[in-house]
Amino acid sequence: MAFRLISFILLSCSAVLPTFGATAVAPRLGNVAAIHSSRLADLVIIRQGYNSGLRQGMVCSVKRGRAEIAEVLLVGLRPDTSAAVILLVSPNQSIRVDDLIAVKILKT
Repeated sequence: MAFRLISFILLSCSAVLPTFGATAVAPRLGNVAAIHSSRLADLVIIRQGYNSGLRQGMVCSVKRGRAEIAEVLLVGLRPDTSAAVILLVSPNQSIRVDDLIAVKILKT
């Protein structure tokens, strides 16, 4: 059982990281299409979806230029669009339409 768990973890890591020990650069995957506010949570709609390699549960950074302004968690995916919940926003910043979305990748 432990061997299966370790194998699964290593296989999952190899799918995300090209090589161990290398610094991976987060690819630009999409742009913010809209922001929807509600009583329960604020959602960010992203112009890329499942067909672009995004998967539910991924944590993404929202960038404007070189500055990272927020983190979002992907919660709903369609082939060409995604919905994400806002996890964190930098002080004095707000997410805007056309901000860049990039998957956060572990750097080792």
